[in-house]
Amino acid sequence: APHASSVDAVHGWLKSHGMPVQKEACHQSPAGDWVTGPLPPPVPPAVPTCAQAENMLGTVTHVLGVPRKHTQEGDILVRTTEYRDSLQAPAHLDKHIELIQPTTAFNRAKRQRTTFRFSPAHNAAPLSSDKNISLHACNTTITASCLKQLYNDVGFVPRAEDNTIAITAYSEQFANLAHLQAFYEEQVPQALNTYFTPVSVKDGLNSQHLSQAGAEANLDLQFGFGISYPIPRTFCSTDGRPLFIPDANTPTNTNESYSVVSNHPPTRG
Repeated sequence: APHASSVDAVHGWLKSHGMPVQKEACHQSPAGDWVTGPLPPPVPPAVPTCAQAENMLGTVTHVLGVPRKHTQEGDILVRTTEYRDSLQAPAHLDKHIELIQPTTAFNRAKRQRTTFRFSPAHNAAPLSSDKNISLHACNTTITASCLKQLYNDVGFVPRAEDNTIAITAYSEQFANLAHLQAFYEEQVPQALNTYFTPVSVKDGLNSQHLSQAGAEANLDLQFGFGISYPIPRTFCSTDGRPLFIPDANTPTNTNESYSVVSNHPPTRG
């Protein structure tokens, strides 16, 4: 977190230009190292103008068009093309402010999530056994056999009798038994009709409705249990969410409940 003297100096500068620094009007990051706030209207109900920003920062702004891929439209951004020489906060703030954005940033932030692509069964590449699979085929299709080849695990036989493997799931992600058996039938036939031991953490469920089958949990389960067979397998379903502090980038609680696992004893199903 910044030193109190830095906070006071920056707040004083913002107030001198009429910008509110109260929490309800000016957002600060949890660590206090970012301050985000709107320019105040010069005379209500007028709206803030670029001239205000230029006067405050000592720079000249431009309206720039940024093309957007895959659409006919583009983004319009108001930015300055100079930073150090023309973008000047008062000299006494040099040691307190590292950068002011989005004055020179042209990136357009967006959430990046895991993408799952599903191919119809009749279009899928034929699967090979562990012994004759070509690693070249793994460039386009990852199978349990591919992973065994890549990790030099083909033909491995577990020697320790007390080895086990457990896979956890959070955020209402469930392990679908029908999907697991279909995966076994296609890729690990020797594991067909074998199952895992279900464990509930804080009353975690494992719904078998196909509409609630977890994409990420299903994938973890199938590959994890597929390549580790015949080691005894356990699936832990965890309920609940951890404490959450929303911000502008993450307004809803998407945190996974790792702390719940350590604070609640598991219950075998």
